[in-house]
Amino acid sequence: WPITFSRYAGPGSHRYPVGFSGDTVVSWRSLDFQPYFTATASNVGYGWWSHDIGGHMLGVRDEELEARWYWLGTFSPINRLHSTDSEFSSKEPWNFAEPARTSMVEALRLRHRLVPYLYTMDWRAHGEGRPVAEPLYWEYPDQGEAYEFPDEYLFGTQLVVAPITRPDDHAMAAGKADV
Repeated sequence: WPITFSRYAGPGSHRYPVGFSGDTVVSWRSLDFQPYFTATASNVGYGWWSHDIGGHMLGVRDEELEARWYWLGTFSPINRLHSTDSEFSSKEPWNFAEPARTSMVEALRLRHRLVPYLYTMDWRAHGEGRPVAEPLYWEYPDQGEAYEFPDEYLFGTQLVVAPITRPDDHAMAAGKADV
């Protein structure tokens, strides 16, 4: 069977297997929205969900932003590097300086190591109708905490994703996500 790839087109468009969040702007604000959109796409039946890793258009070059987006892509149902043809938005890791390059390569290698897990979770999705990425409240509907962090989600049966979607605190030399 062929796989179609389409933008989110409202309720009902989940019938076409791979959806994506649309042409994202290269910005921290856009990255910050993607985990929420990824998790809640399941609410309307999307199981295979994607977004433009690193952003698709506009914005400015930001290597930390790109690396953080790679990590979100590692824990997304579909990991897809995509952008317009611009001076700064190519997505290949070798086009970035350290430490972003190493971070990107590590993210892609981890994604590769996750292939057996992803295959298992996709097989589960096929058999049970449960998507790979689910909002926490799907599994814990009676726990109020499951609704407090809409940008976190279950990734299969064994992983919880709480991505870092804001720039590092350079004074602390660390990224942070509320969990």
